[in-house]
Amino acid sequence: MAGPKKKTKKSINSIKSKKHLRKGLMIYKTGRSPYWHIRLRDPLLGRYISRSSKETTRLEAIWVAHEFADTYHSKANSDFAQIKAVSFEH
Repeated sequence: MAGPKKKTKKSINSIKSKKHLRKGLMIYKTGRSPYWHIRLRDPLLGRYISRSSKETTRLEAIWVAHEFADTYHSKANSDFAQIKAVSFEH
């Protein structure tokens, strides 16, 4: 016979609230920080990049997240284009 199950305590670092903005981009807030964090999916590397937005309001964090995603993707695409252009030299 099994004994009583222990209740697991939720971590203070767990995600308390989140907002999906577009495919591969979301903001979230943890219990330990007053700031919203950005999570962006990098399709070229196949992983997520997480950064703090350094904003306490959700609307400001959304604006910062869109700016971060746009600049990250434009930089990543230019770096990828340079690698592709150089890789086919004879």
